[in-house]
Amino acid sequence: MMRVYKRWQRPLAISFDLDDTLYDNAPNMVKAEAELQAWLTELHQDFAAMSVVDWAKYRRQVALQHAHLGDDMTALRRAALQQAFAARGFAAADSKRLAEQGFELFLHHRNQFQVAKDIVALMQRLKTRYRLVAITNGNAQPHLIGLDKVFDHIFYPLAGQYRAKPHVDLFRLAEHKLAIKPHQGLHLGDHLISDVAGAIGAGWHAGWFNPAQTQLTPSQRALALPHLEYSRLAELVDVLMA
Repeated sequence: MMRVYKRWQRPLAISFDLDDTLYDNAPNMVKAEAELQAWLTELHQDFAAMSVVDWAKYRRQVALQHAHLGDDMTALRRAALQQAFAARGFAAADSKRLAEQGFELFLHHRNQFQVAKDIVALMQRLKTRYRLVAITNGNAQPHLIGLDKVFDHIFYPLAGQYRAKPHVDLFRLAEHKLAIKPHQGLHLGDHLISDVAGAIGAGWHAGWFNPAQTQLTPSQRALALPHLEYSRLAELVDVLMA
């Protein structure tokens, strides 16, 4: 199902969110967090009592202490691990080294999947007409999950330089790299704030991926009304390629 809420024009470039837009990311995160937790527990018994929720709270505390890290999930995870090791008596050099090892372990397992072949085929079809980029707040690695030949650029938040969506930073960076005006870009994503409100705030067209086909509430419409909504990528690709 596809709905159009506002007048939109055919773009010159299309940006995609990654997690939960091109694949269901929840199982990947569950696996990665479990592998990391098992590794941490082997290093210090205190870590055994920490749940995924506990780690999320801990990262939020670190983000409050180091505000510039808040938008960069990669830097924040590294900093949280390093601080957690240091708090348990590890030397500074060991804390830094182990934090890097832990993050690389997490990153490996969160990228141990392949995007469905039909989705990759649809993306490759779009690529014959449009320039495609990824704008993500996470740290998925397209070259590891079957999307290595799809995107011209992949844009991530970077501590102290580029803030995460819904801030305009990554959209402006994409415009610069693609040599387009804001209204010439279409951003597609599942999150009404990060993706839809972010894109609209940057002057882009916004497409909301809504596989559950939930209805927008009046407050959501007021806050982040997309130009279009789609529940299956194939439907949108047919429209964009017509």
